[in-house]
Amino acid sequence: MIDGPVPTCSKGRIGQAKSKNGCLTCKIRRVKCSEEKPECRRCTSTGRKCDYKAATGHDFKSWSRNPTPQWRNLSGSQSPPLVVALDSHPVGLLGDCSVELRAFEYFFMRGLPIFPRAIDNRFWKTCILQACHAEPVIWDAVISLSALFEHPQYSKEPVRGLRGAPRKSPGTPAKDPAHQQALVWYSRSLSKLRKGLANGMVNDTIVLISCILYICIELLQDNVTEVLQLYHHGAGIMSKYIRNTNASLIDECFTPLFYNFSALATCMDYIPPGMVVVRNLQISDHFSSLEEAEMGLYRFLSRGITHARASEQVLLFEKNVPKERMAELQAEKEFLWDELDKWYQRFRAMGFTLESSNITPAEKYLTVKLLQAHATFRVSIATSMVISEMANDDLTAEFEDMLRYGRFGIEAIRYPDGTQPPFSLETSMALPLFVCATKCRDYRIRHEALDLLQQAPPVQGLCNATTHAVMAAKVVGLEEAGLDDESMFIPEERRISHFFITSKKSETGADMWVLQYTRNIPGQDGYRIVTDLSPF
Repeated sequence: MIDGPVPTCSKGRIGQAKSKNGCLTCKIRRVKCSEEKPECRRCTSTGRKCDYKAATGHDFKSWSRNPTPQWRNLSGSQSPPLVVALDSHPVGLLGDCSVELRAFEYFFMRGLPIFPRAIDNRFWKTCILQACHAEPVIWDAVISLSALFEHPQYSKEPVRGLRGAPRKSPGTPAKDPAHQQALVWYSRSLSKLRKGLANGMVNDTIVLISCILYICIELLQDNVTEVLQLYHHGAGIMSKYIRNTNASLIDECFTPLFYNFSALATCMDYIPPGMVVVRNLQISDHFSSLEEAEMGLYRFLSRGITHARASEQVLLFEKNVPKERMAELQAEKEFLWDELDKWYQRFRAMGFTLESSNITPAEKYLTVKLLQAHATFRVSIATSMVISEMANDDLTAEFEDMLRYGRFGIEAIRYPDGTQPPFSLETSMALPLFVCATKCRDYRIRHEALDLLQQAPPVQGLCNATTHAVMAAKVVGLEEAGLDDESMFIPEERRISHFFITSKKSETGADMWVLQYTRNIPGQDGYRIVTDLSPF
């Protein structure tokens, strides 16, 4: 781990006491706020958005006097309400360390808003903010993540973030001062965590919070292998509590994140061991909230994706498959299809749609994500156990939905200046748009999906949107090569059924990325599977 100087904190404020009533915009700019409401003069005179949200009425003192905060107990009940002050610092820091406080404020202002999933609110907007005040391990991890969020350290190469790609060793020098600072804080957090574990002073809650933050830190450095190791470690801890019916903190804070992450890991063919165990795969009779609906859907994703992969394997790459195995897969397909339809009927009964006018922006965003995931899941299950790529032509309505919801989702997470956030821990819109671009052969739909995919946040959990956009463009180009008319039908023999990026040696011996893909060529005796390579 890289060592480096830790910023020295000042011993206190000199002069007049600092007002805590200013707006968030002035706080993040570190200038004195004139404190007019609803908009201060300093912001309006410079054309900036003035925001007082969460800037007042937050005081850690009453909470920190509680010697055993409820969030520290994995089987505890309701946690205390969110209380956070932007100029607070963790226990053990003396005075005001401006560099660290600025990093925390940046995370609060620019980082937290990109975690909009309703079921993550308690983790990102309660557990994290409370824990980072009381636990130096979490504070250091948060400010390290903030530094990487502001200055992402992932590669600028079009194909990156893949398992097996060259990775930085622990001794590799930092790329720039911002990276150096992030690694210093990361190293400090890891050191404190190891020391706390050795002394028995760190419980599983802190380890799980640290684990999720470390996953984010490694994702912003393209370290996929480390991410999977961290996930496996966190899932192993969670498995101890999975049968504890009173583990409300697990259910409300950590389980949703790990369900989402395990589904994405499965979809990306990483499928790490020690996945979160699903307690109940059947859809309940009704959903009482969007959060419950999301959990109901994501419980199916890992199994559904695993089923699709298994059916692809037996159809394309295995010979003499026993009839019993084929019957088992067909029965599983029918079960998943029925349960998915049941989920959709329960969801529709809640009345949430893209056109709903009586819901919050966060609820609408989550609604769009769920409906897009549902459409994607329908495509995956409908085409499983079918070798012909022509089956996708019957799913144009689903592809239209994936595109429509993706269009809304991409716009919803843009910053006011039109840019996209550099990172999201969740799957977001990238994978559905990727499926739409590669599996839909309608020219208009697939090309608009490809365009939206190229606008998405570069890193979305394990999904590297930049790499997926390059891969999708390659698939589209290979299938449409030689077509003079946009409306021309793409025949079966030109359609790519299975593909992935791999590393090969060039004629000069250098490593190079290539797309390895298969086509299903129909004939009188069935299909002939042809494999080919195409360099980037």
